Amino acid sequence: MSDADQPSTVRYEPWLYASVVPSNWSALPVNLAGKWCIFADAKAIDCAWGRVRAAVRSGRLQCAKSSTAFGALFHRGEYVICVYCPDSHDRDAVMRAREILRDLGVSEELGYKTDQATRDSIYGTADEWLYRN
Repeated sequence: MSDADQPSTVRYEPWLYASVVPSNWSALPVNLAGKWCIFADAKAIDCAWGRVRAAVRSGRLQCAKSSTAFGALFHRGEYVICVYCPDSHDRDAVMRAREILRDLGVSEELGYKTDQATRDSIYGTADEWLYRN
């Protein structure tokens, strides 16, 4: 994947990735991770992904992925950017990541979901989100 890849134009892969894996991730149990979810339509996804990808590359955020046009075909044209935090129990770090997203211009409501909730297929219920704001 190159920097020229825009989520709205990628039709051959379901996700685009950006990561600067911190040294402490490998020491954490896999069930602690979680992510802020940014939902967008095709008009907004490319700009939002560009800002999030730049924040990862500069070290402000640690890891992110964006769904692509391939995935949007199966989700009524909706895209999602997931911005990961290694430890869902570290509320301060999770909220710092949210503030960075706000600084990047993400103004819509955000939901933070644990990876365990995703593995348990929890979608569309009150239990889906650990934080919502």
